Amino acid sequence: PLALALGLDGARLTLVDHDVVATNNLHRQIQFGAADVGRRKVDALADALVARGARRPHTVPLRADAAALERLVGADEIVVDATDDAGTKFIVADWATRRGRPHVIAGAVGLGGQVFASDGGIATPCYRCFFEAPPDDAATCARDGVLGPAVGLVAAIAAGEIHARAEHTAP
Repeated sequence: PLALALGLDGARLTLVDHDVVATNNLHRQIQFGAADVGRRKVDALADALVARGARRPHTVPLRADAAALERLVGADEIVVDATDDAGTKFIVADWATRRGRPHVIAGAVGLGGQVFASDGGIATPCYRCFFEAPPDDAATCARDGVLGPAVGLVAAIAAGEIHARAEHTAP
């Protein structure tokens, strides 16, 4: 839902994900349909964006890590994590914080979710300021489920935070 909101608003997107669409994604990841099951998420999402009138995003079918971020993120881009993986959220947040980059970390699990936004400045609290390290027993969609509408709500809040940061970082 977040990629749809941003892509349909004209944002240039780079989608990074190693996963494939599974049946249990369909109730919360509204961009996918039954025909997408088994496809790489980045490819199915790119097609969904184009079908709705957005420009085709750059797709990278791998798990996000610091090396990938270093190669992929341009100087004027906002870094966004919308995964359900606690470890990946820390990788993305740590990378963006070290480089002073604006970033938004968002996710939904169970009945709720969270959005963390940073302008990347020195005086801005970091993700680790709130969560010191990924918990060993972090909730996951696969294990704990997720209420589909929670994903849409978190995506709407995250999109607002991304737009606010884009206004402050625009040349």
